[in-house]
Amino acid sequence: MAILPPVNLCNVEDYKSKYLYGSTVACLLLLSYAYTTYGKIVYVRKTMTITGFLIDVGSDLTLILANLISIVGINLMNGNTVSIFLTNMKKIDYELQYLPSESKHLNMRFVMEMILIHIYMIIFFTYNLCMWMSTLGMDIYKFFFLKDFQNYYIIVLTMLLRNYAYAIKYRMEVLNGILARGEWTQTNKILVANYSAKLKTKQNWTLKKITKQFTNLTNLIDLYNKIFGWQFVSLYIVIVFNLLLPINLALIYGSGEKDIDGFKYGSELVIVCIMWASLPIITGFAIFSACNHATEEINQTSVISYNLIQELGEAPNDLYYKQELQELALLAINKCPTFSAAG
Repeated sequence: MAILPPVNLCNVEDYKSKYLYGSTVACLLLLSYAYTTYGKIVYVRKTMTITGFLIDVGSDLTLILANLISIVGINLMNGNTVSIFLTNMKKIDYELQYLPSESKHLNMRFVMEMILIHIYMIIFFTYNLCMWMSTLGMDIYKFFFLKDFQNYYIIVLTMLLRNYAYAIKYRMEVLNGILARGEWTQTNKILVANYSAKLKTKQNWTLKKITKQFTNLTNLIDLYNKIFGWQFVSLYIVIVFNLLLPINLALIYGSGEKDIDGFKYGSELVIVCIMWASLPIITGFAIFSACNHATEEINQTSVISYNLIQELGEAPNDLYYKQELQELALLAINKCPTFSAAG
Protein backbone atom coordinates (compact mmCIF):
# COMPACT_ATOMS: atom_id res chain seq x y z
CA MET A 1 0.00 0.00 0.00
CA ALA A 2 2.97 2.32 0.52
CA ILE A 3 4.28 1.64 -2.98
CA LEU A 4 1.02 1.65 -4.92
CA PRO A 5 -1.91 3.83 -3.82
CA PRO A 6 -5.29 2.23 -2.97
CA VAL A 7 -6.94 2.91 -6.32
CA ASN A 8 -8.09 1.02 -9.38
CA LEU A 9 -4.62 0.50 -10.85
CA CYS A 10 -6.05 -0.33 -14.28
CA ASN A 11 -7.52 3.17 -14.52
CA VAL A 12 -4.84 5.62 -15.63
CA GLU A 13 -6.81 8.73 -14.68
CA ASP A 14 -7.59 7.34 -11.24
CA TYR A 15 -3.91 6.62 -10.81
CA LYS A 16 -2.86 10.16 -11.77
CA SER A 17 -5.15 11.63 -9.13
CA LYS A 18 -3.16 9.86 -6.41
CA TYR A 19 0.27 11.42 -7.02
CA LEU A 20 -0.01 13.17 -3.67
CA TYR A 21 -0.15 9.76 -2.00
CA GLY A 22 3.23 8.72 -3.36
CA SER A 23 4.80 12.10 -2.59
CA THR A 24 3.65 11.86 1.02
CA VAL A 25 5.10 8.39 1.48
CA ALA A 26 8.41 9.54 -0.08
CA CYS A 27 8.61 12.44 2.39
CA LEU A 28 7.95 10.09 5.32
CA LEU A 29 10.73 7.78 4.14
CA LEU A 30 13.17 10.68 3.87
CA LEU A 31 12.26 11.94 7.34
CA SER A 32 12.82 8.49 8.84
CA TYR A 33 16.24 8.29 7.14
CA ALA A 34 17.24 11.75 8.40
CA TYR A 35 16.10 10.83 11.92
CA THR A 36 18.12 7.60 11.94
CA THR A 37 21.24 9.21 10.47
CA TYR A 38 21.14 11.99 13.06
CA GLY A 39 21.04 9.44 15.88
CA LYS A 40 23.99 7.51 14.50
CA ILE A 41 26.12 10.61 14.01
CA VAL A 42 25.41 11.93 17.51
CA TYR A 43 25.40 8.71 19.58
CA VAL A 44 27.22 5.95 17.70
CA ARG A 45 29.89 7.58 15.53
CA LYS A 46 32.33 8.11 18.42
CA THR A 47 32.20 4.46 19.53
CA MET A 48 32.40 2.70 16.13
CA THR A 49 35.34 2.19 13.79
CA ILE A 50 35.36 4.39 10.70
CA THR A 51 34.87 1.35 8.46
CA GLY A 52 31.96 0.06 10.50
CA PHE A 53 30.32 3.47 10.66
CA LEU A 54 30.65 4.07 6.89
CA ILE A 55 29.22 0.65 6.07
CA ASP A 56 26.37 1.22 8.52
CA VAL A 57 25.54 4.62 7.00
CA GLY A 58 25.97 3.16 3.50
CA SER A 59 23.50 0.39 4.35
CA ASP A 60 20.93 2.98 5.45
CA LEU A 61 21.57 5.02 2.32
CA THR A 62 21.05 2.05 -0.03
CA LEU A 63 17.81 1.15 1.75
CA ILE A 64 16.36 4.63 1.46
CA LEU A 65 17.44 4.92 -2.20
CA ALA A 66 15.82 1.60 -3.08
CA ASN A 67 12.65 2.57 -1.26
CA LEU A 68 12.51 6.02 -2.85
CA ILE A 69 13.07 4.51 -6.30
CA SER A 70 10.04 2.32 -5.68
CA ILE A 71 7.94 5.42 -5.03
CA VAL A 72 9.40 7.69 -7.70
CA GLY A 73 10.01 5.01 -10.32
CA ILE A 74 6.97 2.77 -9.90
CA ASN A 75 4.41 5.22 -8.60
CA LEU A 76 5.17 8.75 -9.80
CA MET A 77 7.06 8.18 -13.08
CA ASN A 78 5.71 4.84 -14.33
CA GLY A 79 2.17 4.92 -12.99
CA ASN A 80 0.78 4.84 -16.54
CA THR A 81 2.99 1.86 -17.39
CA VAL A 82 1.79 0.01 -14.29
CA SER A 83 -1.79 0.61 -15.44
CA ILE A 84 -0.98 -0.67 -18.94
CA PHE A 85 0.81 -3.70 -17.47
CA LEU A 86 -2.17 -4.71 -15.32
CA THR A 87 -4.73 -3.89 -18.03
CA ASN A 88 -2.87 -6.07 -20.55
CA MET A 89 -2.77 -8.87 -17.99
CA LYS A 90 -6.55 -8.62 -17.58
CA LYS A 91 -6.96 -8.81 -21.37
CA ILE A 92 -4.79 -11.93 -21.50
CA ASP A 93 -6.87 -13.51 -18.73
CA TYR A 94 -10.01 -12.79 -20.72
CA GLU A 95 -8.56 -14.47 -23.80
CA LEU A 96 -7.37 -17.45 -21.80
CA GLN A 97 -10.70 -17.72 -19.96
CA TYR A 98 -8.47 -18.00 -16.93
CA LEU A 99 -9.13 -16.48 -13.54
CA PRO A 100 -6.34 -16.53 -10.93
CA SER A 101 -8.92 -17.18 -8.21
CA GLU A 102 -9.60 -20.58 -9.77
CA SER A 103 -6.03 -21.67 -9.04
CA LYS A 104 -6.37 -22.16 -5.31
CA HIS A 105 -2.99 -23.84 -4.94
CA LEU A 106 -1.28 -20.78 -6.46
CA ASN A 107 -3.14 -18.39 -4.19
CA MET A 108 -2.34 -20.58 -1.19
CA ARG A 109 1.35 -20.55 -2.07
CA PHE A 110 1.37 -16.76 -2.14
CA VAL A 111 -0.57 -16.51 1.13
CA MET A 112 1.75 -18.99 2.85
CA GLU A 113 4.82 -17.10 1.65
CA MET A 114 3.40 -13.85 3.02
CA ILE A 115 2.54 -15.47 6.36
CA LEU A 116 5.98 -17.08 6.74
CA ILE A 117 7.89 -13.94 5.83
CA HIS A 118 5.83 -11.87 8.28
CA ILE A 119 6.38 -14.40 11.08
CA TYR A 120 10.11 -14.25 10.38
CA MET A 121 10.11 -10.45 10.34
CA ILE A 122 8.21 -10.28 13.63
CA ILE A 123 10.74 -12.63 15.27
CA PHE A 124 13.63 -10.62 13.84
CA PHE A 125 12.23 -7.24 14.90
CA THR A 126 11.34 -8.49 18.39
CA TYR A 127 14.79 -9.98 19.02
CA ASN A 128 16.49 -6.93 17.54
CA LEU A 129 14.41 -4.63 19.76
CA CYS A 130 15.07 -6.63 22.94
CA MET A 131 18.83 -6.80 22.37
CA TRP A 132 19.40 -3.12 21.62
CA MET A 133 16.94 -1.94 24.28
CA SER A 134 18.70 -4.01 26.94
CA THR A 135 22.11 -2.57 25.98
CA LEU A 136 21.77 0.91 24.48
CA GLY A 137 18.47 1.78 26.10
CA MET A 138 15.46 3.58 24.70
CA ASP A 139 17.16 6.99 24.63
CA ILE A 140 19.51 5.80 21.87
CA TYR A 141 17.51 3.00 20.26
CA LYS A 142 14.61 5.34 19.47
CA PHE A 143 16.76 6.74 16.66
CA PHE A 144 17.34 3.33 15.08
CA PHE A 145 14.03 1.47 15.14
CA LEU A 146 12.83 3.19 11.96
CA LYS A 147 15.46 1.23 10.02
CA ASP A 148 13.38 -1.87 10.79
CA PHE A 149 10.53 -0.29 8.84
CA GLN A 150 12.91 0.38 5.95
CA ASN A 151 13.85 -3.31 5.97
CA TYR A 152 10.20 -4.29 6.13
CA TYR A 153 9.45 -2.01 3.21
CA ILE A 154 12.15 -3.76 1.14
CA ILE A 155 10.63 -7.16 1.90
CA VAL A 156 7.15 -5.97 0.84
CA LEU A 157 8.66 -4.52 -2.33
CA THR A 158 10.38 -7.84 -3.00
CA MET A 159 7.11 -9.74 -2.66
CA LEU A 160 5.48 -7.30 -5.12
CA LEU A 161 8.18 -7.94 -7.75
CA ARG A 162 8.06 -11.67 -7.08
CA ASN A 163 4.27 -11.83 -7.38
CA TYR A 164 4.23 -9.96 -10.72
CA ALA A 165 6.94 -12.26 -12.14
CA TYR A 166 4.97 -15.34 -11.09
CA ALA A 167 1.80 -13.80 -12.55
CA ILE A 168 3.51 -13.84 -15.95
CA LYS A 169 4.83 -17.35 -15.35
CA TYR A 170 1.41 -18.81 -14.45
CA ARG A 171 -0.27 -17.33 -17.52
CA MET A 172 2.53 -18.64 -19.72
CA GLU A 173 2.00 -22.04 -18.14
CA VAL A 174 -1.68 -21.94 -19.09
CA LEU A 175 -0.82 -21.03 -22.70
CA ASN A 176 1.78 -23.78 -22.91
CA GLY A 177 -0.84 -26.20 -21.58
CA ILE A 178 -3.20 -25.28 -24.43
CA LEU A 179 -0.38 -25.80 -26.92
CA ALA A 180 0.92 -29.04 -25.42
CA ARG A 181 -2.45 -30.76 -25.17
CA GLY A 182 -3.29 -29.96 -28.78
CA GLU A 183 -6.39 -27.97 -27.85
CA TRP A 184 -5.85 -25.83 -30.94
CA THR A 185 -7.03 -28.70 -33.18
CA GLN A 186 -10.48 -30.18 -33.76
CA THR A 187 -9.18 -33.69 -33.30
CA ASN A 188 -7.62 -35.73 -30.54
CA LYS A 189 -4.82 -36.72 -32.85
CA ILE A 190 -2.21 -34.80 -30.86
CA LEU A 191 -2.03 -35.22 -27.12
CA VAL A 192 0.93 -34.61 -24.89
CA ALA A 193 0.26 -36.20 -21.51
CA ASN A 194 1.48 -35.43 -18.00
CA TYR A 195 1.40 -31.63 -18.38
CA SER A 196 0.72 -29.97 -15.06
CA ALA A 197 -1.05 -26.76 -16.08
CA LYS A 198 -4.73 -26.56 -15.15
CA LEU A 199 -7.02 -24.31 -17.09
CA LYS A 200 -10.57 -23.71 -18.17
CA THR A 201 -11.08 -22.91 -21.84
CA LYS A 202 -14.32 -22.05 -23.59
CA GLN A 203 -13.09 -21.16 -27.04
CA ASN A 204 -11.48 -22.81 -30.04
CA TRP A 205 -7.80 -22.05 -30.24
CA THR A 206 -5.66 -21.73 -33.34
CA LEU A 207 -1.91 -21.57 -33.55
CA LYS A 208 -2.23 -17.95 -34.64
CA LYS A 209 -4.13 -17.15 -31.43
CA ILE A 210 -1.50 -18.95 -29.38
CA THR A 211 1.26 -17.02 -31.16
CA LYS A 212 -0.56 -13.75 -30.51
CA GLN A 213 -0.95 -14.49 -26.80
CA PHE A 214 2.67 -15.60 -26.59
CA THR A 215 3.71 -12.21 -27.97
CA ASN A 216 1.40 -10.44 -25.51
CA LEU A 217 2.94 -12.32 -22.58
CA THR A 218 6.51 -11.59 -23.65
CA ASN A 219 5.54 -7.94 -24.03
CA LEU A 220 4.53 -8.03 -20.36
CA ILE A 221 8.15 -8.76 -19.48
CA ASP A 222 9.26 -5.71 -21.47
CA LEU A 223 6.80 -3.62 -19.44
CA TYR A 224 7.99 -5.31 -16.25
CA ASN A 225 11.58 -4.31 -17.05
CA LYS A 226 10.52 -0.75 -17.79
CA ILE A 227 8.71 -0.48 -14.46
CA PHE A 228 11.18 -2.34 -12.24
CA GLY A 229 14.52 -2.11 -14.11
CA TRP A 230 16.10 0.50 -11.88
CA GLN A 231 14.46 -1.13 -8.88
CA PHE A 232 16.53 -4.23 -9.61
CA VAL A 233 19.70 -2.13 -9.77
CA SER A 234 18.96 -0.58 -6.37
CA LEU A 235 18.18 -4.00 -4.87
CA TYR A 236 21.53 -5.38 -6.07
CA ILE A 237 23.25 -2.59 -4.13
CA VAL A 238 21.04 -3.15 -1.08
CA ILE A 239 21.94 -6.84 -1.08
CA VAL A 240 25.69 -6.10 -1.17
CA PHE A 241 25.69 -3.47 1.59
CA ASN A 242 23.29 -5.38 3.81
CA LEU A 243 25.55 -8.42 3.63
CA LEU A 244 28.67 -6.34 4.37
CA LEU A 245 27.12 -4.66 7.42
CA PRO A 246 26.33 -7.76 9.55
CA ILE A 247 29.61 -9.42 8.54
CA ASN A 248 31.54 -6.33 9.62
CA LEU A 249 29.65 -6.01 12.92
CA ALA A 250 30.03 -9.69 13.76
CA LEU A 251 33.78 -9.74 13.03
CA ILE A 252 34.60 -6.53 14.93
CA TYR A 253 32.14 -6.56 17.85
CA GLY A 254 30.92 -10.16 18.06
CA SER A 255 34.01 -11.31 19.95
CA GLY A 256 33.36 -8.88 22.81
CA GLU A 257 36.77 -7.23 22.53
CA LYS A 258 35.37 -3.90 21.32
CA ASP A 259 32.36 -2.04 22.63
CA ILE A 260 29.57 0.14 21.24
CA ASP A 261 28.74 3.02 23.57
CA GLY A 262 30.47 1.21 26.43
CA PHE A 263 28.69 -2.13 26.01
CA LYS A 264 30.50 -5.26 24.81
CA TYR A 265 28.55 -7.78 22.76
CA GLY A 266 28.91 -11.49 22.15
CA SER A 267 26.71 -14.24 20.76
CA GLU A 268 23.58 -12.08 20.92
CA LEU A 269 25.10 -9.70 18.36
CA VAL A 270 26.19 -12.61 16.16
CA ILE A 271 22.58 -13.89 16.13
CA VAL A 272 21.28 -10.45 15.11
CA CYS A 273 23.94 -10.27 12.38
CA ILE A 274 22.88 -13.65 11.04
CA MET A 275 19.27 -12.43 10.91
CA TRP A 276 20.37 -9.22 9.19
CA ALA A 277 22.38 -11.19 6.63
CA SER A 278 19.39 -13.43 5.94
CA LEU A 279 17.23 -10.50 4.79
CA PRO A 280 19.22 -9.66 1.61
CA ILE A 281 19.59 -13.38 0.91
CA ILE A 282 15.80 -13.84 1.14
CA THR A 283 15.34 -10.73 -1.01
CA GLY A 284 17.67 -11.95 -3.73
CA PHE A 285 16.37 -15.52 -3.75
CA ALA A 286 12.71 -14.47 -3.81
CA ILE A 287 13.08 -12.21 -6.85
CA PHE A 288 15.66 -14.14 -8.84
CA SER A 289 13.89 -17.49 -8.47
CA ALA A 290 10.56 -16.03 -9.62
CA CYS A 291 12.13 -14.36 -12.67
CA ASN A 292 14.05 -17.54 -13.48
CA HIS A 293 10.90 -19.69 -13.30
CA ALA A 294 9.05 -17.28 -15.59
CA THR A 295 11.89 -17.37 -18.14
CA GLU A 296 12.06 -21.16 -18.00
CA GLU A 297 8.32 -21.40 -18.67
CA ILE A 298 8.68 -19.13 -21.71
CA ASN A 299 11.54 -21.30 -22.98
CA GLN A 300 9.22 -24.31 -22.80
CA THR A 301 7.14 -22.93 -25.70
CA SER A 302 9.82 -23.72 -28.27
CA VAL A 303 10.45 -27.16 -26.73
CA ILE A 304 6.74 -28.04 -26.84
CA SER A 305 6.46 -26.75 -30.41
CA TYR A 306 9.32 -28.94 -31.65
CA ASN A 307 7.92 -31.96 -29.77
CA LEU A 308 4.58 -31.46 -31.50
CA ILE A 309 6.28 -31.19 -34.89
CA GLN A 310 7.79 -34.62 -34.29
CA GLU A 311 4.35 -36.03 -33.48
CA LEU A 312 2.76 -34.80 -36.71
CA GLY A 313 2.58 -36.84 -39.88
CA GLU A 314 2.72 -35.92 -43.56
CA ALA A 315 -0.98 -35.17 -44.18
CA PRO A 316 -1.74 -31.75 -45.74
CA ASN A 317 -3.20 -30.41 -42.48
CA ASP A 318 -0.23 -31.76 -40.56
CA LEU A 319 2.21 -30.03 -42.90
CA TYR A 320 0.34 -26.78 -42.41
CA TYR A 321 0.48 -27.20 -38.63
CA LYS A 322 4.19 -28.03 -38.85
CA GLN A 323 4.87 -24.76 -40.62
CA GLU A 324 2.97 -22.72 -38.03
CA LEU A 325 4.59 -24.60 -35.16
CA GLN A 326 8.00 -23.96 -36.71
CA GLU A 327 7.22 -20.25 -36.87
CA LEU A 328 6.07 -20.27 -33.23
CA ALA A 329 9.19 -22.15 -32.15
CA LEU A 330 11.47 -19.66 -33.93
CA LEU A 331 9.53 -16.76 -32.42
CA ALA A 332 9.90 -18.29 -28.95
CA ILE A 333 13.66 -18.67 -29.48
CA ASN A 334 14.27 -15.24 -31.00
CA LYS A 335 11.82 -13.32 -28.80
CA CYS A 336 12.52 -14.82 -25.43
CA PRO A 337 12.90 -11.74 -23.23
CA THR A 338 14.81 -11.79 -19.98
CA PHE A 339 14.27 -9.90 -16.77
CA SER A 340 16.79 -7.08 -16.74
CA ALA A 341 18.26 -4.67 -14.22
CA ALA A 342 17.89 -1.56 -16.42
CA GLY A 343 19.67 -3.33 -19.26
